[in-house]
Amino acid sequence: MALGFYFDMTRCIGCRACQVACKDKNRLDVGTIYRTADSYEVGTFPKVKMYSFSTSCNHCQNPACVSACPVGAMYKAEDGTVLHDDKLCIGCQACVSACPYDVPQYIEASAMPALRSVQPAVSLLAWQPAPTAAWTLAIWTS
Repeated sequence: MALGFYFDMTRCIGCRACQVACKDKNRLDVGTIYRTADSYEVGTFPKVKMYSFSTSCNHCQNPACVSACPVGAMYKAEDGTVLHDDKLCIGCQACVSACPYDVPQYIEASAMPALRSVQPAVSLLAWQPAPTAAWTLAIWTS
């Protein structure tokens, strides 16, 4: 079994509500975001289209960030989620460089630099967004 977010790009309107909800749930400071939401324009006039895309940790089956971490601060939990242990992190940023999706973020703290990665909380299992949302928490077997 693995946990992750399912994103239906056809339902996304680029409102960034997912980004705001993530920021609120994780009580993030100004300027820090775990989930990005971007809009893109494609085509040429008069056939122009726009689409939006929201990204966060993909909780990869074989995460490059976990393999790159020299101290085991990035790890894969039994439920398949990729997590980060701030106490073990030495701030080398190897996981930041290794992730092909640019998800781990190095955040300078006042006392000691720390790395933050998307941390899907188990509490999300009890909560599901409205059925009209473009994303939802998904559970699947691999």
